[in-house]
Amino acid sequence: MTHNGSVPRLTLIAALGRNRVIGRRGEIPWRLEGEQAHFKATTMGHVLVMGRATFDSIGRVLPGRRTIVLTRNPDWSHPGVETAQSLPEAIALAGPGAEIFVAGGGQVYAQALPLADRLVLSEVDAEPAGDAFFPVVDSRDWVESSRMPRPGYTIVTYDRVAGRARYRDGAAPIRPPDYAAMMPITYRVAGSVATITIERPERRNALNAAALDELDAAIGRCRADDARALVLTGAGGHFCAGADLTELEDVEFTQHLAGVLERLSTLPITTVAAISGSCMGLGMQLAIACDVRVVADDARFAVPVAKLGLMVDYWTLDRVRRFWGEGAARLMALTATVLTADDAWRLGFAQARGDLAAATELAASAVGLAPLSQAGTKIGFDCDGPLEVARYDAAFARAWASEDLREGRAAFNERRPPKFTGH
Repeated sequence: MTHNGSVPRLTLIAALGRNRVIGRRGEIPWRLEGEQAHFKATTMGHVLVMGRATFDSIGRVLPGRRTIVLTRNPDWSHPGVETAQSLPEAIALAGPGAEIFVAGGGQVYAQALPLADRLVLSEVDAEPAGDAFFPVVDSRDWVESSRMPRPGYTIVTYDRVAGRARYRDGAAPIRPPDYAAMMPITYRVAGSVATITIERPERRNALNAAALDELDAAIGRCRADDARALVLTGAGGHFCAGADLTELEDVEFTQHLAGVLERLSTLPITTVAAISGSCMGLGMQLAIACDVRVVADDARFAVPVAKLGLMVDYWTLDRVRRFWGEGAARLMALTATVLTADDAWRLGFAQARGDLAAATELAASAVGLAPLSQAGTKIGFDCDGPLEVARYDAAFARAWASEDLREGRAAFNERRPPKFTGH
């Protein structure tokens, strides 16, 4: 195919089994003679773009290549690595005329495929077990341009079919893909209610490092967009089954998770967890970071630390005890017992029963209420020391001196709905 030299050329380079598996538990599930040498020779002198989990699995900067890592965590850095928060940002960062090689993982390949000019695939003659996959390729979009058989695999290069290219004469991509639909976390706002959805149904919405980065960014957007309420939910019939144990959960992941939970729990707006299916481990932590919980009849809850040899932090233990009651908290943490939606309702962990629509309706009912009252009350609920009490006292004074208080009284006297502004 012809290519405009002013536009970056995007190539996906990967090794995959016949079942499209590209990895298992953060590692490559095969050893192929000459495949790493092929990768090095093909990418040398060019730009590598990869997700953070892929970079972490490599563990170092590959020499002779410029490396851009996709991450939503603004605090993450590594010597010799450039970062971008999205694939379009990485492409722009690479610059005009760059030869960009996308090197994984599965989510990044899925984002990049609609924009790719070329595929360089080591097609492995095996079907290994795995948890990371190369996206499905529409054969109508591609034509094979070369084939090099090797022992146990074949290196095949595909070029995009003329007329189906993503770029034309240096213009913007034709029919830009819906990036939100390809990301592990989606975010939208309607009627001042933000909805964050975990979109990893193949893992029952268990979170890996990349998804945690996306979740953190979405929580930040709630503040930036001045949303007045938030619904947190999961796609595919599950809330969140925990941390993705097929990928390494290390101290850095745990520390980052603690920060995400703090930012979620301290949002100055009403937060509602819409829970169905699995709500376990990290999923439980997300649920207790929210203010109220709406549960579907199939919801299941667990804190399975004793099964894994782990411990949760004190913040988690304290909130599980407060929200479930000490008896239920000890039952889950010490015996790994799984509790049901009926248990959650009976013990007061759930404040309503229903689906996402019910949770959204509940969140919407909080939108028109006084923001200073809501934010200040949330500070008070979590007071556990003199500093927090002082913050609550300051919020108390601010609410009693606010324009919103005057508006609330006037609206009551005039028998009309109040119009609160947060001032």
